[in-house]
Parts: sequence; C-alpha cells; structure tokens
Amino acid sequence: MIFPLHDHRGNIIGFSGRIMDANAKTAKYINTRETLVYHKGSVFFGLDSSKEAIKKNNKAIIMEGELDVIAAFQEGVTNTVAIKGTALTEEQVNLLSRFTTNIALCLDGDSAGQEAMKRSLAVIEKKGLTTTAIVLPNGKDPDEAIKTDPVIFKKAVEHDIPVYDVLLDILVKKYSVNTAQGKKNIGDEFLPFLSYISNEIIKEHYLRLLSKSIDVSPEVLLKEMERLQKKEIITQEVFVPKYQERSREEVMEEYLVSLVVQYQNPHVLLAEIKNMITDYPWITPSLQKIFTNLDLFFARETLFSTKAFLAFLPQELVQSFDACYLLSIPAFQNNEAYIQEVKKVANDLYVLGLKRQMKHITEQIHQYEKESNEEKMMDLQQQLTPLLEKLVKRGVK
Repeated sequence: MIFPLHDHRGNIIGFSGRIMDANAKTAKYINTRETLVYHKGSVFFGLDSSKEAIKKNNKAIIMEGELDVIAAFQEGVTNTVAIKGTALTEEQVNLLSRFTTNIALCLDGDSAGQEAMKRSLAVIEKKGLTTTAIVLPNGKDPDEAIKTDPVIFKKAVEHDIPVYDVLLDILVKKYSVNTAQGKKNIGDEFLPFLSYISNEIIKEHYLRLLSKSIDVSPEVLLKEMERLQKKEIITQEVFVPKYQERSREEVMEEYLVSLVVQYQNPHVLLAEIKNMITDYPWITPSLQKIFTNLDLFFARETLFSTKAFLAFLPQELVQSFDACYLLSIPAFQNNEAYIQEVKKVANDLYVLGLKRQMKHITEQIHQYEKESNEEKMMDLQQQLTPLLEKLVKRGVK
C-alpha cells in the first residue's frame, strides 16, 4: 500500500510504502529516501489535511502510523498527524507550533510507544508547548483501538491526561515503591523529565506528587534533581578536525558556529544571521542542531552562559559544542568587525549551499538528458529557477 507524503502546503514530496503481508521478510515500512525536498524528520503524514482542525481545536494529536491517522479521520477525529519515525524531532515540533500550543501524544501502548513518548517529551518542552497523552485500553495502537470500539477511542481522546501523570503511573507500576532501589529507579527516570518543565508551579506540583508516590520528601527530590542537572560529562579529549579531509563548506560551518558561541552575547549574532541562513542545507548535522538549540535556548532565556547552555543541550552534541567553543578564531578590533565577519561567513556559506544544490540538480538534468526524459528534465529545471533567483539576490552573477 502506497501513501503519498505531502508537506503542510499540500505539495507531494515523497511516498511511504507499507507491506500488507504479515509474513513478509522485508521491512514493514519503506519510505522515499532523503532528498533535498523530503526530510523524514521535518514532515508529518496528514498535516496538509488536518492543519485547519488543529487550529480550530488548538490541539494536535500525534500518532505513529498512516493507518492510525486514516482510521481517526474516518471517525471524525481530524486534528491528527503521524510522525515518520520513532519520536518527534525539533523540526517537527517547530512546524506544529505554528498551528497550536497543545500536543496530545497518542502513540502505541507497547514499550516502544512509551519510549517514543519519553523521547518526544524533551523536544516538545523545549518549545514550551503543553503536552498530554491519550491512553488507549489494553495497550492497543490507535488503528486497532478504533476497530475494536470507536466510542471508547473517542472518550480516550476527549479525556487526555497530562503526560507527566501518565509517565509517573507507568514508572510506579514498573518498579516497587516499597524498596529503596525501586524508589531510586523511579526518581532516576522521572526527575530528568521534571527538569524540562519551565513553569515552576507545575514543576513543584509534580515534585510533590512524586514525593507522595514514593514517600520521599520534596526537599530530597529537589536536591537530587539539581544534582542530576549539574551532572555534566565533559570530554577531556577535544576533537581536532582534519581540515584537509573536509570540504570548504564543512570548515565554514564549524567556523560560523564557533564565532557565534564564542561571542560575548550569542543572541545578538543569532538575530543578525538567522534569516540569512534559514533554509541553508547544512552538511554537518551536529552543527545544525547546535544552531537550532541556540535558537530554542534564547526563546526561553535572555542571558547566555556555557553552563546553562550545556545543561540545555542534548548530551550527544556536547563534544561538537566543545570543539566549536575551543576553536581558535581571529582577534577582531571591535564588536562591529566581529559582527561583520559573522555576516560575511553566513552569506558566503549560504551561497555555497545554493551552488551545491544547483550542481546536484544540474547533474541530474544531464543524466535525464542522456535518457531523453523530457518530463524529468522540465521538473528539475523548475527546481533550478528559484535557486538561481536566490543566488542573484545574494549578489552572485
């Protein structure tokens, strides 16, 4: 079964295929490979059809698969979308935040679905959205729950539960609340999620709820949460890149991020160049994520400190951040010279990215020219035109 994948504007950008034979040896789902147009982590299935209902209800219900969304639509629950992976990404959350401030996770009820809920929560909280969970009976997935009893499914949708209540309930059932080790396990898994919460009232509410659940004082739990927040693993050996093995673009990406994070107030530089490289196709994913996390960080904070940002930054990005923070950069005469250098690098990098995309498309055009495929050539020419226009706007002839 083939599902067309649309962006939120309705343009088809890829396809997803689902094997219907339960005994098939191949993967259950096969997606279009990553292209300049289709990035699995930045789109949803169904958003083009559900965005108006999401706006109207001020809530987006997130499911795992295409069939879940289709089944929900058939029952009149139309503010639903499906993720194309095992958890939400920052790009997807940023996209949804254009339409709503409330997210309801309606994922599969198995252990994999619970883990996806946990991974998604950190990303949603960074954006400051309110998160609930829709708990389906008997651990079923939405499609199966709807087929079994659509009325019960709709009641579950109407009575979604704050996600932290659901998480705590899962952990209390998983571990014993009567043993020291069980209490420790619950605290170790639940407290990191509370650290994501920016609202102090909500945070204290769940600290007290956890305290009551495992019979440990709120003061002790607060100390433990602070200890977990301060726990930073700093890599002693800083990665020294081998510039001769990297492209000019990759080197410039690192230089740009290094200039930003080493500036006395990165927020100022971010404001200067954010629009200059909005749709730049980064080559180094970790540097793009650092850049994105800086933007998310300043959406919540006004002052910058490396300690606060490291606590905010996902652990897997710390090594890349260290490399940028310690990279040797030129000494500038004044702040104005520093800012001009950052803007120049951002512009040059964007131009290189445009040229890379154009080169890729041109190579494809030459290939289809050999095959005399006029239709494909015309499609690619249409993709080339807006890139050329952007290049001209940047002063490149």
